[in-house]
Order: sequence, then structure tokens, then C-alpha cells
Amino acid sequence: MTLTVLAAAAALAQSAITTAPPVPAAAPPAATTAPAPTPAPASGTPASAAPPTSGACADGPYRQFDFWVGDWTAYEPGGADVLAHVKVTRLADGCGLLEEIAPAKGPSTAALIRYDPDATLWRRESVGGDGALLSLQGGMQQGEMNLEGEQTSGAGHGLARITWKVEGGVVSESAQKSTDGKDWSTWFDWDLRRVK
Repeated sequence: MTLTVLAAAAALAQSAITTAPPVPAAAPPAATTAPAPTPAPASGTPASAAPPTSGACADGPYRQFDFWVGDWTAYEPGGADVLAHVKVTRLADGCGLLEEIAPAKGPSTAALIRYDPDATLWRRESVGGDGALLSLQGGMQQGEMNLEGEQTSGAGHGLARITWKVEGGVVSESAQKSTDGKDWSTWFDWDLRRVK
């Protein structure tokens, strides 16, 4: 009797094993979606593009430096030797300018130029490939853009000023340096003509 009960119990257990619903397999890992590629930065505004006609910096004093936008070749006044190449492009919907200077000799320079409406003046901050820093401010005076300020370099601390003047499609850019603000010497003097 006992053997019969045990045999029946074993048969029942075997039946339960063979008829039990299959254990569901682990769910496959959720498909991962690759992150969208970061869009490539928009190309810079062509130097020949017209100034913005709307926005915070579309008119008024923000347009005073428009003459400087473009690709330029710098020459000694009255000379034919190329001294540098200068590229000036608009930034931030016309609210700033990026000036890139590649001289024929010596380190390159990059500058950010912007109008400060609170101080009602222009600011130009530049760094040279030699580590020199130049911080200028000023504005348009009698048809010329005049900026002046401080320069810091490995040679020490000094003062500098730059004047831009447009005459017959040529931009004359002259710069002077001083150690005391009284005696000034020529730093550089260029005539810049647009690259055609």
C-alpha cells in the first residue's frame, strides 16, 4: 500500500514537472538608441554678408565697426611687401567681431571686439601667440575709430592705442606704445586692402 502511494505521488510529481508552464526567458535588453550626433557648428558668417537688420545689435553704434569686417592684406604705407593677413568676421548675430591677425613674421593674434552699451564705448580684448594680452576701449571720433588701453606681456606692462581710418577703400591702422602715457612710439603702421 505504501509503495503504491509513493509510486502515485512520484507519478504526480513527474506529471507536474512535464506539464508546468515554461519559465519565461529573461526579457532581452531594451534596444539602446545611439545618441543623436551633435550637429556640426554652423559655419561663420561670410565676411561679405550684410550687417544684421534686426535684433539687439542691428543699428546705432553697433554698426560703427562694420568697415572692418572682411579679409584684408596689410602693407607698409606706400609699399608692396605683405606684412600680415587679417580676417574680421561677425559673431553673435552681429553683436561682436572676431579679428584674426596672421603676420608675415611673428606670432598670430586673435581679438574679440564688441560694443558696450552701458559704457557707450567699444572694447577690444586680444591675446597673442606670445602670450601678450591687450585690453583697449574707446570709440569713433571725427570719423576715426580710436581705442586705447593696457598691454601685458613677458616684457612687462605698458600702454597702447590703435587708430583705424578709412580712406578710399583702404583702412589705415596705426598703433603706438608707451610706458608712461606721455611719450609714445610707433608700434606698427599698416595700410590694409580687401582681398578680392
